[in-house]
Amino acid sequence: MKKILFLICLLALSSISFSQNVEKSPDDFARISLNVHVPDQVEPITPIVQSALENRLSQIVSKYGVADNGLNKRFSIVPRITVTDKSITSTAPAMHVLVLEVSFFIGDGVDGKLFSSYSISSKGVGENETKAYMSALKSIKTDNPKFETFINEGKKKILEYYNSQCDFILKAVDAFTAKAEYDEGLTLLSSIPQVSSVCYEKANDMTGVIYRSKIDYECKKIYNEASSIWSAKQDENGAEEASRLLIQIDPLSSCYTNAKNLLGQIRNDIKQRIKELDQREWQYQMQEQQNTADLKKEIVRAAAKVAVAHVKSKPTTIVVYNRFWY
Repeated sequence: MKKILFLICLLALSSISFSQNVEKSPDDFARISLNVHVPDQVEPITPIVQSALENRLSQIVSKYGVADNGLNKRFSIVPRITVTDKSITSTAPAMHVLVLEVSFFIGDGVDGKLFSSYSISSKGVGENETKAYMSALKSIKTDNPKFETFINEGKKKILEYYNSQCDFILKAVDAFTAKAEYDEGLTLLSSIPQVSSVCYEKANDMTGVIYRSKIDYECKKIYNEASSIWSAKQDENGAEEASRLLIQIDPLSSCYTNAKNLLGQIRNDIKQRIKELDQREWQYQMQEQQNTADLKKEIVRAAAKVAVAHVKSKPTTIVVYNRFWY
């Protein structure tokens, strides 16, 4: 009986629905973004210093509107620290003094192209070498106007990449789609920034087509599996297994109606069984697809959510195939 009641709650509260919630706002996906990548330095730095350097870089990209949107690992901002002078004072206590040349690079990790660079000298003093590093990094001001010039030059080159390579990007998406690798294709499309307006519009058009192909492909798999389960086990266990599958189907998919009908059949059969057991009447409420004023935007948001989830499901990697640019 407990299992039956659980199943009724599942059917009553669940619906074949399309989630419109996204983890980031559309503006986040519209921006050009840069990965923060801190490689090994010529003179090894401690994990504490590396973390401080990553934080400083994150502050810089956030300030100038190019923070990582979680989708594109191709373009990165990379630092390189060169110790130009190192000494220890004769004071008590002795203090470590470091003079650093900190260089910043923005580039394409796949083609190995340098887009922009900027170097700054920074001095730090501390009770040990790590604290001296921290002091030197802290003195680098993120509101330095030269950072803005450096970032803008990098953004300009990245925009040029999207404008000139758009057709090749879209062909790569077609190749993913042909292999039913829809999440890969949607991730690539979602990485195209809105500022590349022509390419962005083409990507949006493709996004709708590919997203529908994805949900149709998944719908058929889920429906067939649920149908097989219900045909083999027309009892509480079979109803629970089949229902858990069916409620995952997107209402925009082509087999939504069939899935809804099958769930309704399961609902009615289980409803009758419960009436036979305890004479209680159970009400079921199926939630229909909500109307939306701009379905295209909703699909793009849903595709962006798929893309972010796909990236998160993979190991964290920064694309740096060619290191010649830093």
